Amino acid sequence: MVFNSPHESAIRGVHFRVLIAMRLSGFILENIEPIVLEWTDFARTMSTLGEPLDTKELRDHAEQMLRAIATDLRTDQSS
Repeated sequence: MVFNSPHESAIRGVHFRVLIAMRLSGFILENIEPIVLEWTDFARTMSTLGEPLDTKELRDHAEQMLRAIATDLRTDQSS
């Protein structure tokens, strides 16, 4: 890929990062159930200092985190 100016190169870089973030956000939302299942299985293997969370709590927290991440990825970021 050839850029005509440093400005054009920077603009294309920004557009590329936005495209990747949008694709990752979509991937997360489209695959939220299998991601949450894997997360729950993994999280149950971890020891905790407090009371362990039950499966429903683990799933709820994982889904909330993933939705927040997906939303953040779709939000304009400052440079």
